[in-house]
Amino acid sequence: MPTFSIATPILPILLLLLSAAPTDASASSQHSVAPGQYAALQGQAAGRQVLALRGGGGAKGLNAFYDLDGTIYDGTMAHCVWHFIWTLPNPAQRVSKALQFLVTIPFIGITAAVHEATACAALGMVAMRGVSEQDAEIANHAVSEYLHARVYPEVVDHLKAQQKAGKKVAVLSGNLKPLITRFSRSIGCDTIATDMEVTPSKVFSGMVQGVVCVEEEKRRRVKCIASRSR
Repeated sequence: MPTFSIATPILPILLLLLSAAPTDASASSQHSVAPGQYAALQGQAAGRQVLALRGGGGAKGLNAFYDLDGTIYDGTMAHCVWHFIWTLPNPAQRVSKALQFLVTIPFIGITAAVHEATACAALGMVAMRGVSEQDAEIANHAVSEYLHARVYPEVVDHLKAQQKAGKKVAVLSGNLKPLITRFSRSIGCDTIATDMEVTPSKVFSGMVQGVVCVEEEKRRRVKCIASRSR
C-alpha cells in the first residue's frame, strides 16, 4: 500500500468540514437507546451512534437494511473516497486525484449541508472518472480493509444475528457502489448504493448511473425490491 504524502496531514482538517453534513442519512427520526440495547431505529450506544436498522418483514426479498457511513463503521463517504484514491495502482492517477480531492473537498462539504445528492455525485466524479474497472477493484480491496478496521462491532454483531435468524440483509448507502461492494459481500450483505457509469472500454466515466442513492431514492429502491418479490 502506498505511504501518505506530505499533503496527507491536510486531510483531517478538510474532512472536518463534512462533520456537520448528513452522512448516509435517513428520513427516520432519531432516538436514544441504552448501551447494548438494539432497536429498529438509529440510536446511541456508549456515547456514539452505532445502529440504524431499517426494514422489516413486509418484503420477502429484503428483511433488513443498514446504513453504512457513520453506522456500520466510524467514518464518512469522503474517508472511503480518500482511501480508494490513495490505493489506486496508477501512481500518476493517484497523485492527480489526491490533489483534486484536497482542492474540492471543502466545497463538497459545504454542498453536502445543502444537497446531499449533489455532494455524493461530485465525490463520485473525483474518485471514479478515468479509472478502469480493474484498477477500481484493486483499490476497492483497500477500502474494504479500511472499513473492516473501523466497524462498530456491536452493529456487525446485530447484523449477523439478523442473518442467523434467516433474514436477508443489505447495506443501504449513498456511497459509491464500486467502493463498498467487496466490504458488503464480506459481511454477507447485498449492496444497495450509488451506481457509477462504465464506458464500453471498461473505464468509469465519473457520472452517476441513474440516481444517487440518498433520501427518497433509498426508499424507492427498497420498495422496488419488495414489489419484485411478491
